Amino acid sequence: MSTIETYLTEQRGPGYPDKHAPVVRCDCGSKVECWDAWSNACPTCPREYNSDGSELAPRRFWGEETGERF
Repeated sequence: MSTIETYLTEQRGPGYPDKHAPVVRCDCGSKVECWDAWSNACPTCPREYNSDGSELAPRRFWGEETGERF
């Protein structure tokens, strides 16, 4: 199971809130910075994570409930 190791912070300028992104330790051992709101791919294996650092289902299952295909 992947774990969140730390959080990175990006300062976005005056009047804008800072953006925070978890850094996940993937099951394969690689680190994944989860900046993207949609999906963040592991650089070593096919796993993907959302912006909260939670592992996503494999893409072959995406849209299964709605009949969509990706």
